Amino acid sequence: MCCYCGGTQVIEEIDHAPPRTFFYGKHRPKGLEVPSCCRCNKVFSKFDDFFALLAFSQASFQDSRLEPRLHNMISGSVRRFPDALVDVVKGGQRGYFHKHGPILQPGVRIKFEHPDIHFTINLSIAQLVAANFYNFTKMPAPVGSAIATWWFSNAQPMPPEELKDMLSKIPNYHTLKQGDGFDVSDQYEARLLFAEDMAVGGCAFHFHKSFVGIGFLFPSFDDIDEKDEEHPLFFVTDNGIEPANGCFPLGVRLPKRR
Repeated sequence: MCCYCGGTQVIEEIDHAPPRTFFYGKHRPKGLEVPSCCRCNKVFSKFDDFFALLAFSQASFQDSRLEPRLHNMISGSVRRFPDALVDVVKGGQRGYFHKHGPILQPGVRIKFEHPDIHFTINLSIAQLVAANFYNFTKMPAPVGSAIATWWFSNAQPMPPEELKDMLSKIPNYHTLKQGDGFDVSDQYEARLLFAEDMAVGGCAFHFHKSFVGIGFLFPSFDDIDEKDEEHPLFFVTDNGIEPANGCFPLGVRLPKRR
């Protein structure tokens, strides 16, 4: 059954979370490939190129590996998110970043402000929470479950003490790798902890060593102690993962259930 629809829809496709387009050269090891219905897979695919572009823009010190694909990612996103792309271009500032250890390298620091950017990142985090929950428990998160998400970029950082404290409480590490010679921990890594017997737990994601996403899964809306606009909410429904306010970006035409 589809892991995004609360187990109410029959599997039709396999979803890759994160998607292939998120990785350099679309070179993605096997792993975190989860059952999906056709509609859920198509919904997420509408955001894949834009999410990848946002991740790569934060990792701009790796331009040499990224440049050949920039045109495709931009052209795949501009139809749905034209205003947000303008916001990305206008919001960039040159700076220096720690890539490995104490070494500083030049790059572009982009402050994400547009609501379509926030939505794309938060939906992608909610997708990854649901996919990791399924991978951890072998069960879809049930209908009615709530996912609270937030994120921090290199231009809008989380205090390092808070991040370190949070990661220390989420013990299980996960990345995608193939044998001993190839892993993508420089592009995607996660720490996660879920209960074995109920839909509760959390994940912290590191995207391209440039920004952090955090998501917590709750059995229901009523189980969330703190509710505010800073931490967007998504629900697991029999129609897939839906925003709590019901609003997807205007430029995205959602596929109908067959």
